[in-house]
Amino acid sequence: MPLSHLILVVNSGSSSLKFSLLNLETETVLASGIAERLGTDTADLKMFDLDGVNHEEVMPGTDHRSSLLRVINILGNKQRFDVKAIGHRVVHGGEDFRRPVLVTESVVRRIEGLAELAPLHNPASVQGIRVAAELFPGKPIDETQFISAHLGNGCSAAAIRYGQSLDTTMGLTPLEGLMMGTRSGDVDPSLHLYLQEKEKRSLQDITSEILTRRSGLLGISGVSRDMRLVIAAAGEGNKRARLAIEMFCYRLARSILGLMASLSSIDALIFTGGIGENSAPVRARVLTHLAILHPELDQKLNENHGKGADGRITSRSGLLCLVIPTNEELMIARETALLTE
Repeated sequence: MPLSHLILVVNSGSSSLKFSLLNLETETVLASGIAERLGTDTADLKMFDLDGVNHEEVMPGTDHRSSLLRVINILGNKQRFDVKAIGHRVVHGGEDFRRPVLVTESVVRRIEGLAELAPLHNPASVQGIRVAAELFPGKPIDETQFISAHLGNGCSAAAIRYGQSLDTTMGLTPLEGLMMGTRSGDVDPSLHLYLQEKEKRSLQDITSEILTRRSGLLGISGVSRDMRLVIAAAGEGNKRARLAIEMFCYRLARSILGLMASLSSIDALIFTGGIGENSAPVRARVLTHLAILHPELDQKLNENHGKGADGRITSRSGLLCLVIPTNEELMIARETALLTE
């Protein structure tokens, strides 16, 4: 049967989890079951499929997450398990939700906020939604919207919608945009005239020398263009180094919020490049300036640069933030291959 027709329905209760796997084209129930008494020593799972095969097992102490994971593992042993969508039952939507809606983080938070109207059901429904989102995190690239921050000696950020870059911090030259290792990023255009008149500098010198080679982290910190050395100096009490880090992180956060104007929603914020991939302090400081987006930093995952968590450095709720290594050589190879086909 076409995989695109598979729908998983999850009905998460306070101590149970019901599920059904359906072929939407024929509305046939391919498998269904229930995990009951979750969180107790007598928790168990019962399920059956279209072939009449029943499965029962005791899972002492299991919770919603592990029971759903077990269900998916069992189904995956029978067939390649891929679903078009997951549907959830939520008991109370208050005045906000009167019909089915696409689940976003703001929707989940509102369901949590309505918990007092259904205290035994809404929290369990939210847990089921979050578990499903954890186990099925992916979207087709042509359905995603995210912001990518490439941070190294050169820095830029871009807003990506449905696989296409819509906006970027760079301009006519890479000098525009974010503060970088030696480049200033955005400055008041009047600065050129000021330096020309007060410091007797030529426009060529101001642009190609001062703003391009002697500004950014190097110019503000007076230490280095290397973020690692600037962080080390800040740890030793160097005030200029601390200022350089704060300016770098704040201006990045401000640009990220500006790029969101070109998106209708945001699925993730991606950190990449030498600094983005390796500087936990920079990522943490940037996210403090993005509190309006509700990122919930996981300190342990961030310190480990998202390793072992598919790049994730935030908790299961709030804005998803990822560390994804840059692989420019692979992209160049792919483009080269296309030209030689």
